Amino acid sequence: MGLNEATEATEKVLKVSPDHGHPSSLWGTPPRSDAAADRPYVTPEDFNLSRSLTQKIYSWTQYFQDMFITEVVGPDDVPDRFDYPPLWEDGADSFEWHRQGNEIVAALREELPEYTVIPAFDGYVYSFNETRRRQGLPRFVPGPRGR
Repeated sequence: MGLNEATEATEKVLKVSPDHGHPSSLWGTPPRSDAAADRPYVTPEDFNLSRSLTQKIYSWTQYFQDMFITEVVGPDDVPDRFDYPPLWEDGADSFEWHRQGNEIVAALREELPEYTVIPAFDGYVYSFNETRRRQGLPRFVPGPRGR
């Protein structure tokens, strides 16, 4: 059992991370064990969240589904290939989407104080290296000297 699995086994963890095809971006175990028994994902309703927060989560996730294109890593022969930002549709405001995601995380922490709520969506807005910088990690440089 890995560290993340052990942590999730001993404490209630809710991760906020959008994924194509997932309607709510929520990953975790709801309070009721039967809540999501018939589907491979959980929803805000499984956690008895307020109507307002539930709507924000669905809207935020739908914006991602509609506007996000892909994470980007440049070609192998480009030294700064880990500095390319992800691609969104023209007109998308990924920074506003990110800000709203942080508001959702704060609201989840208020409504679910017994859960550790983990935001996991920086990589959809910032390049790989910018995400590392925001986490206090060094820049990644490919090759034997960079690892």
